Amino acid sequence: MRQRPAAILMAAFLMTAGFKALSAMTYVSVDFPTLVGQAHAIAVGRVVAVEPRWREGRRGIETALTLEVVQYLKGDLGRTVTLNVPGGQMGRYRSVMPGAPAFTEGEEIVLFLTADAARTPHVLGLGQGVFRIMTDRLRGARLVVPEILASAQAAPTRIVRGDSTRRPMPLDQFVSTVRSVLAQQAGR
Repeated sequence: MRQRPAAILMAAFLMTAGFKALSAMTYVSVDFPTLVGQAHAIAVGRVVAVEPRWREGRRGIETALTLEVVQYLKGDLGRTVTLNVPGGQMGRYRSVMPGAPAFTEGEEIVLFLTADAARTPHVLGLGQGVFRIMTDRLRGARLVVPEILASAQAAPTRIVRGDSTRRPMPLDQFVSTVRSVLAQQAGR
């Protein structure tokens, strides 16, 4: 009988200690003009290195991404850009952050980049600032594939399967759209 209150007290302590470590995350979708406006740089390029590593103090894993830039649509951070992305895998340890993008060497992407106080570049809006470039094998066209959480409008909208605004668009049309948004924002 005496062990039961001690066990209950210990269980309550462990539960309380565990709940302090929990945290919540809210992922807010941003519309395309806001994404363009908030970016310090918009880079089109190829991923040349993906290197997972321990964060300071082994508190988690991050991935160092090196992008060889082919073209800037806004800003200029140099011919190669190295940035850290939350999450990654080292051996049997894996760290995942909801909304954080994952990359593979050789893939072509468009990155919307911003910088923190230390001027270290990072992807704007986690996965919202990543647009993948795919090649349509039938037509040979290079297409930009929008991320699912990016919104075309400022107001909250429902995501509808098969929505025509969510379809891939040719790379040259995507570049033209970004430049059009930049021109509109400069005219304000």
